[in-house]
Amino acid sequence: MIILLTGTRKGVGKDVALYFLQRGDQVVGCSRGESSIEHEGYTHFCLDLNDARAVRQMIKHIRLAHGRLDVLINNAGEANMAPFLLTPEETVQGLFASNVFGLINVTREAVKLMQKTEGAKAIVNLSTVATRWAIPGQSIYAASKAAVEQLTRTLSKELMAFNVRINTLALPLYRSSMTRTLPQEIRQKMIERQAIARLCVFTDVIGPLEFLIGEQSAFITGETLSLGGVQ
Repeated sequence: MIILLTGTRKGVGKDVALYFLQRGDQVVGCSRGESSIEHEGYTHFCLDLNDARAVRQMIKHIRLAHGRLDVLINNAGEANMAPFLLTPEETVQGLFASNVFGLINVTREAVKLMQKTEGAKAIVNLSTVATRWAIPGQSIYAASKAAVEQLTRTLSKELMAFNVRINTLALPLYRSSMTRTLPQEIRQKMIERQAIARLCVFTDVIGPLEFLIGEQSAFITGETLSLGGVQ
């Protein structure tokens, strides 16, 4: 399987990349920084997903090297926690650039290759359970991810013409270096809102992710699957 995975330098993106590499898949990853993965099945691109030319070059490499693209996992993005009135314009623009516009760029170019790939193809966009909640300090971040979830619903109608399914996986707090910097009080309040009241770990993510890109979910598209028992 040929997988394009964005945001592979650290966190859940790196964890997922290593898992699929160990499974024997070919993974093309990207981030704004240099690669932190060394594996014969891994190719890394250092780029900004808002750079349309760089994204096209990455997709061209996949076409020339592999001839197809089976899966796109849109993981790259940024989070921000600040009161709405104290969030400057550049932060708002940066969040939407990272979480929405960059995702749109890579999805558009990836689908151009996917539509020429025989068989079933899948796209999974990573989101956050914060889109279900009204959490003070996460208005802009949640709004950007809500845009991604609506994009998933709408694209599901368009992309089936190319036999491409698209779904969203919404994560609660994930055990990573980023979540460790959050104050304990905030982390605890967010965890308590889940039915399964603990941090999300890698084993919680990979099962649903494999399901959404696999044949078991062949009749599912345009959906958002939230982890942790979020209601």
